[in-house]
Formats: sequence, structure tokens, C-alpha cells
Amino acid sequence: MDEAPAMITPARLSSARASSFRFLSQEIQSFSKGGTIYRETMHRALAAQLTRALAVRPEASQIEDIRMRRIIEYVHDNLTADLTLGSMAGLAAMSGYHFTRSFKAATGKSPLQYVIAARIDLAKGLLRTTKLSVAEICSRVGYNDLSRFGTDFKRATGATPGAYRAR
Repeated sequence: MDEAPAMITPARLSSARASSFRFLSQEIQSFSKGGTIYRETMHRALAAQLTRALAVRPEASQIEDIRMRRIIEYVHDNLTADLTLGSMAGLAAMSGYHFTRSFKAATGKSPLQYVIAARIDLAKGLLRTTKLSVAEICSRVGYNDLSRFGTDFKRATGATPGAYRAR
């Protein structure tokens, strides 16, 4: 017997993804005169958002330590929040020192490097699929400083956010 897929609701998504989901859903529902191309574009953008939001994170599934898997899910679900080493270590029930060493052993990256990479990956998706300004994307992926976002983005991709979008 086939089981019906779970209903996808904004409550199942992180806050950043939920706001994108709501925006795209409202645009599709409210637009009736724009033609097929606009609707298809909006449907594809919504599909891309949902794919990223509901994807199983391979790095999480490959990690044996359940505490580290929980932290990775926490990071991805709270990218827009002010993530601190203390909050992540507390969630893993470890000291900051032990948590940092365990996290790096499990993922190959420090917690800071991992958070930056996750935020940059989300930003790349938003740059490819939306017309949001770089400043808005910066805010949506958890950065408070546009300059720091630009520096981290260029270090990770080799291009500025604007140049990356223009590709």
C-alpha cells in the first residue's frame, strides 16, 4: 500500500526557507494574467526551494555520531540565527573544546567553517533562483555584515555575489 507523501508546509521548513516558500506560493496563487512563462518560472523556483529545503543532507547521514548529526541538522535549520559555539556545544552536551574537536573530526571542518559553507551554499541557490538583491540575500542567509558576506562568498566561489549571479 502506497503511503501518501507528507504535506509540505512552511512549518516543516526553516525560517529562511519558509519565507521563500510562502513568497513563491503566494506569487503562484495570486498571478492569473501573466502567461505560461511566468507561471512555469515560478513553479521551477518553488521546486528548487523545496528540493533544497527537504533534501537529505548526505553529510549528516554519513556521520555516525548522533550528536553531530543533530548539530548539522540544527545548523541547517537555523542558518539565519546567530549560531554560537556555546549553543551548538550545549545541544551536543559537550564542552566547547571537545565539541570543536569532535565536530571537525566528523565533518572535516570547524563549526565556523561549516556554518559559513552552509550559508554560502544557500546564498548561491538564492542568487541562481531569485532576483533578490545581494543585501537581501546576505540578510536571509544569516549575515549581518554585507562586507563579510562578500568576502566569504568570494573566498568560497572565486567570484563576488554579483559576478556569480551574472554567470
